[in-house]
Amino acid sequence: MRRHLVETGEGALHFRSAGDLDADRVVLLFHQSPSSSRMWSDVMEALGHRGVASLACDMFDYGMSDRASSQLTVETHAGLIFDAAQSLARGASVVVGHHTGAVFAASAAAQRVVDGLMIMGYPLYSSWREKYERLGARISPDRFGQDGAELSDLWVKLNASIEPETESATRHTIL
Repeated sequence: MRRHLVETGEGALHFRSAGDLDADRVVLLFHQSPSSSRMWSDVMEALGHRGVASLACDMFDYGMSDRASSQLTVETHAGLIFDAAQSLARGASVVVGHHTGAVFAASAAAQRVVDGLMIMGYPLYSSWREKYERLGARISPDRFGQDGAELSDLWVKLNASIEPETESATRHTIL
């Protein structure tokens, strides 16, 4: 696995790559929020064993990418990521996204010429405001006491929801 930083007009984007980036076709992976390109490490390794090159980006404000210098629309953010990926791998033409990453992958595919699109767990909200309101209700600081005991309870519930045979690295990505 290699790492790359690509400067954009909004800041630097961090990528992980596996395989030959000079290949005719490279898979570009968009992570869910909140997460990072690390969530794709096992997938990238498996693709590499099959001779498929891949790139995974940390979206702005996540992982090792910079905080964007301005408020970005989904379309602008996805376009910046796709263009940065193209600077590393001209063949970055198959886009894959998971959950919120699926929104970015679909947006990139709608704006650019791609050979394929795969989306998993596309979030279905009537509006993005509804998504943030739901998220905010679950993690609002007002919900937690000074000692953070509620966070421990939440951790236990999340941990219990994952199958016991799940590998440790995957467990940490999910949690």
